[in-house]
Amino acid sequence: MAVLREIIEVNMPVDEAFAAVADFSASEQWDPGVVKARRVQPGGDGASGVGARYLLTVTFRGKESEMVYRTTTYEAPHRVVLEGAGDKIRAVDTIEFEPTTSGGTRISYTADLQLIGVAKVAAPFLGSAFTTMGHDALEGMRRWLAGP
Repeated sequence: MAVLREIIEVNMPVDEAFAAVADFSASEQWDPGVVKARRVQPGGDGASGVGARYLLTVTFRGKESEMVYRTTTYEAPHRVVLEGAGDKIRAVDTIEFEPTTSGGTRISYTADLQLIGVAKVAAPFLGSAFTTMGHDALEGMRRWLAGP
């Protein structure tokens, strides 16, 4: 339905940026669409690695719902993939990290969102709302990683 791609640069070393973002329980700190997030199962590395599961309460167009995200790829400090599922949506978030020449990090975030069930009929009308949601999330991430 919608594939969103945003790229940001932050003034943080790649290993630190990766560790902060790969722990999806922190997404409530940077994504305005996430009301609450917590890790409900650790990954293979005891934290955010493959197999980690996160329960998120998300809000979209004024309605809250729950999604469960699972880490399916964890290639520190370069790439993490999380797959999410909720009542009306499925998501695959691919986040890639590369060092910049200035010692910071370029973060490429791709979210592939698919409405499911009867919600699919609304897909043609939600493109701009999903685009705004993705942009706001990455802008929040940029500010969060910049620190106080």
